Amino acid sequence: MLQKIKQWLRFRRFDDAYATTKETLWTSIRQSLETQIAAGKAILLVVHFPDTFSYIQNQLAESSIDYEIASKALTPEFLLEPSGSPILQPGRINLVLSALIPAIGPATGRNIENQLSVLVVERHPLIDHDKRIHNFCKHIGAAIELGYFQSFEDPLVAAELNEMTLMLMEQLGLNDHSLINSMTLTRRIDRKLKRDRARYTSDVDADNYQQWLERNQPDQPNEAKAS
Repeated sequence: MLQKIKQWLRFRRFDDAYATTKETLWTSIRQSLETQIAAGKAILLVVHFPDTFSYIQNQLAESSIDYEIASKALTPEFLLEPSGSPILQPGRINLVLSALIPAIGPATGRNIENQLSVLVVERHPLIDHDKRIHNFCKHIGAAIELGYFQSFEDPLVAAELNEMTLMLMEQLGLNDHSLINSMTLTRRIDRKLKRDRARYTSDVDADNYQQWLERNQPDQPNEAKAS
């Protein structure tokens, strides 16, 4: 019980945040980066797909924001080594492909004392990948804040929007210039991802969300192929 309380005190998962467009989303992410840097936190800016990685790279460059690209798996052992510890320097932004975030169990006896902010800018159609990020944040042994940032233009989000959800979000203050948190939309997305999990029998790498779906759809039954 004491271990769970300590874990809860060191890990905070924020409600998923949504923007109406990719442009508005980036503006809000940039503002969040500035806030986290001012608070003295190290930052992991996490993406699932190479196309999103390239997009974020371009946005960081156009905004003249200094960042580093993570090139090794972010295991607790690596982060505690001299070669890995610069990733945890206050104010440092690390752009990370989610494949470098390991599936780990409980942290070793050594805690990472730095404060770490993890910003994930998309969901993955295979929910296992986001579970792995969540598990990493809970067990890495650092004081971590985790938040997801998505836009209505993301295919997964767009597919779960409906008139009622939009109406509720507008009542909560949705506009074209800022983020909004919506547990209703997040629950809809989570339910879809959990339902779909059984459909995927492979996890072939892809450059983007849509390509991943095309490469990882299960084979149709022979009868359906024949028709």
